[in-house]
Amino acid sequence: MKPNSKPELGTWDQVEAGLGNPCRLRILRTLMRSPSKPLTGYLLQKYTLLNPREVKKHLEVLVDLGWLEETPYKPKKYRINQQNEDMLRLMEFLKPYL
Repeated sequence: MKPNSKPELGTWDQVEAGLGNPCRLRILRTLMRSPSKPLTGYLLQKYTLLNPREVKKHLEVLVDLGWLEETPYKPKKYRINQQNEDMLRLMEFLKPYL
């Protein structure tokens, strides 16, 4: 393991990290409603009613897990990572609740 690198999480640890906070669930629900449409942090704040610091913190976790993609444009935008199998399974499971 590289110095200062994060240890790789097992599958269950990833699920707990991704779903273990209601703020992350709000962000995921918002993005899952239109999975291919990227949203800025500002729009996620507006739609989830979370403060900017909370949105930024939780977006970092979800991007680190590979559940969200961050666009390389300015301002940054975020969308569901449709290449991530765990995210696709989660979307399928949550589809009736969106």
